[in-house]
Amino acid sequence: MGKDRGREAGHPWGRVAELPSANGGPGGAPDTVPRQPQAGDFREEVGGGTPVGWGRTSKKKYRMPNSQKPGGAVANSSKRIASRFYQVKTGHCLTGQYLNWTKNRPTPQCWWCRYRTQTRDHLSKERPEWKPQQKILWAEVKKETGKGKDRCKVRDLLADGRCSQAVLDFLLTTDVGRRVAGGGGG
Repeated sequence: MGKDRGREAGHPWGRVAELPSANGGPGGAPDTVPRQPQAGDFREEVGGGTPVGWGRTSKKKYRMPNSQKPGGAVANSSKRIASRFYQVKTGHCLTGQYLNWTKNRPTPQCWWCRYRTQTRDHLSKERPEWKPQQKILWAEVKKETGKGKDRCKVRDLLADGRCSQAVLDFLLTTDVGRRVAGGGGG
């Protein structure tokens, strides 16, 4: 075993003998540190060209589908209103239901009217003090989609790009999803 130590097939240093050492000479001594593999080594093992799993698979640029592009109304609104719009859309707005789910409120009860569960539906359809704003919102929705508030769920309303401007106007004139002093909105 003596001076050929590390050159045997099953020895842990067996691969060291095949790699050149840091100074360019043959490796093989057990006290020699193997060099770090480089990108070219991997390409040679795979067969040249771009390594498998690296880089783009197509020469075409990525184009976002129209269904995922933000609506013009939301993109052109203020950052504050746009962020509230997307929070309401994803269900992560400051409602009793969400804050109770995140353990930031003891109950999901509406902090304005004491309705049992404060949800997006409750705030956009049933909140008594916002009846005028709700009337305007649902009139716009009916004009754009042909569905009234009884036939349209809030999730569908928020997903429909035609209704974005009406929802933004509703958020601008109400406190839906907004921190309210003394109200318990976070």
